[in-house]
Amino acid sequence: MKRSKVEIVAEILQICSGNGVNITKIVYKANLNSKVAQDYVNCLLREGFIESVLDGKRTKYRTTGKGREFIKKFREIEEDLEALKSAENPIF
Repeated sequence: MKRSKVEIVAEILQICSGNGVNITKIVYKANLNSKVAQDYVNCLLREGFIESVLDGKRTKYRTTGKGREFIKKFREIEEDLEALKSAENPIF
């Protein structure tokens, strides 16, 4: 099944959690081509969900507090949707 854009955003934010990762790691872990990954990264940077940090000569991307809050809310919504799917009379 195809992932939604919101699912891809959440996955990239999760990948960038911690000490940060380079664009290559995002490409491989999120299973995106480099152009698409760079487009998502640029948008997430612009909106303040991730930040770029220099590590020697390499740029790494790290999830910000705003990005961590997004992940938390996204996971809560996912759990609520799962509950609806498993309800006695599921609508999904």
